[in-house]
Amino acid sequence: MKELIIASNNKGKIKETEQILNNFKIISIEEKGIKIDIKEDGKTFEENAIKKVTELAKKAKGFLCIADDSGIEIEYLHGFPGVVTKRWFDRYRQGKKYGFDRKIKRCSKRKKKNSI
Repeated sequence: MKELIIASNNKGKIKETEQILNNFKIISIEEKGIKIDIKEDGKTFEENAIKKVTELAKKAKGFLCIADDSGIEIEYLHGFPGVVTKRWFDRYRQGKKYGFDRKIKRCSKRKKKNSI
């Protein structure tokens, strides 16, 4: 079975990848002893995933590599937080909500108004 290194240590993501790509042995970067620290500052999920897989491929010469990037996009907030989901969520957990609660309440009112 061919090995595929995934640019993640997230057990859920690894399990999901194993289910989808079941003809590969999925190996985390931790299992392979590879350390990558990528600043996810791309403007799109695709840009961030490309940055991750490019860095991983440099360190995992001769191995197939895969990476992804994802986040939450709220339609009523025009895709917010989108590509900055992780950074935003880290700040949100620290109590820095940046008006998010207010935005959600406004959307709720707008949705209610539009559904009447």
